[in-house]
Parts: sequence; C-alpha cells; structure tokens
Amino acid sequence: MTILLWVVWAVTFCLFLALAIQRIHAGAVRTMAALNRRCQGAFLDLDTHLKRRQNLLPALLSLARDTGLDNRDLVANLNDASAHAASVPPELRLHAELGLSPLIQNLLSALEHCPAIHVAPKFAGLHRQLVDCERRITTARLLHNRAIEKYYSAAREFPACYIAQELRMPGAMRAAPEQVRVDDPVVVISF
Repeated sequence: MTILLWVVWAVTFCLFLALAIQRIHAGAVRTMAALNRRCQGAFLDLDTHLKRRQNLLPALLSLARDTGLDNRDLVANLNDASAHAASVPPELRLHAELGLSPLIQNLLSALEHCPAIHVAPKFAGLHRQLVDCERRITTARLLHNRAIEKYYSAAREFPACYIAQELRMPGAMRAAPEQVRVDDPVVVISF
C-alpha cells in the first residue's frame, strides 16, 4: 500500500512539474512573440516616417533649383543620397536614410540664407513639414532602438534564449536585418 501511495505521489508530482514547465514555456513564447511584434511595429512606424520624408524631398530639391541656390553640390549630394535610399530594400533603408538628415539640415540652412527663398510661398510650409518629419523620425528611431534592446535583453534570459532558438527567432547570437539597432539620430533644430 505504501509503495502504491509513493507511485501515485511521484506521478502526481511529475504531472504538476510538466504542467509548470509547459506554462513557463508558453509564457516565454508569448513574451518573445509579443516583443518580436513590437520590434516589427516599431520598424514599420519608422519606415512610414522615412517614406514620408522621401515624398517631401522632391519638393525641397525643386525649390532649391528654382531659387538658384549657389551650392549645387548640396543639391546633387542630397539627390544622390535620396535616390540611393529609395533604391535599397526596406531592411537596409534605415542605414541608407541615416545620412539624409544632415544633408537635409545643411540644405535647409543654405536655403534660409538665400535671398530669393523668402519670397517663395511654399518654403515656410515645406520647412515646417520637414522639421516635423525629422522629429517624428527621431522619435521613431528611439522607440525602435528601445524595442530592439528590450527584445535582446529578454532573449538572453533563461527560458527565452531556448525559446528563441527553438522558434528560430533572432536571439542574442544572431540579428535579423530588420532588428538591428540604428545609430542615434541627428536632431533637427527649427529656427
């Protein structure tokens, strides 16, 4: 009778242990999946703002050409960088777009010192839209970086590191192209 009682106790203990392990596993899977979705959402949000800025650049370039800006190298560099950023795949766009912010800031600064620009009615609105867009890109980059950092810190913890390998999610050892931390953005100051 005591042997049967020990067997029942051992089986019950193993069932509870298996249930606890299964709940920990399911919780870790849910956590990693939620963090992965958060990273993807932050990337899509950043990509949306980058596309918005790409849509504003032709108007800025045509305005720079129409006003007779003396520095043609600025316009040519921005035009080349914009064309390059538009031609790369989305996962590489973050790094290609990173160089556009200082070029846009330099061109806006050069345009403000141009005497013909103050009579152009669309400059003030375009300037405001570009500054707002740069602020949104800065915020989206920061949120993207935080999401990536949180994902990788969770992927290095005990159950999640095995879950990430099991589900072939990017873990602490290997990063997917869309889950790479981008450099800190350039801050645009409005005048």
